[in-house]
Order: sequence, then C-alpha cells, then structure tokens
Amino acid sequence: MSSKDRSDDLKLESDLPTTEADIAAQRRAREISAMSLAEIMEYLSRIDLPLTEERRRRTSAGWEPFELYRE
Repeated sequence: MSSKDRSDDLKLESDLPTTEADIAAQRRAREISAMSLAEIMEYLSRIDLPLTEERRRRTSAGWEPFELYRE
C-alpha cells in the first residue's frame, strides 16, 4: 500500500501529547536500574524456548512461503 501524499514530519512538542501519568511512568522507568549482562543471561536461561526442529515444524506447517517486494 502506498500513498502519493507525503506526511508532514512529526513535531514532538505539539504532535505527541503526554499526560501526567505518562510523565510519571517515564520517571519510574528511569529509576529502574538496567539489568547486567549476567542478569540478562540468567533470565534468558529460565525461558522455556521450543527446540529448533519444533519451531521449524510449527512455522512451516500449512504456510506457503512469500516474498516481500516493492513496486
């Protein structure tokens, strides 16, 4: 899908309204410390990921391959 009309650039000061709740959420998120690499690896080790063969079977069953292209 394409459009002949070009959108105007987004003006963050006026085109992206924020509420007091948005600002409070941003402040809370800033206070949360980022995870270290060790914490990220430990977190990822606890996630039950499907086996590669199972993922292949699940994603290819009943789906025809497709290609993305631009006109």
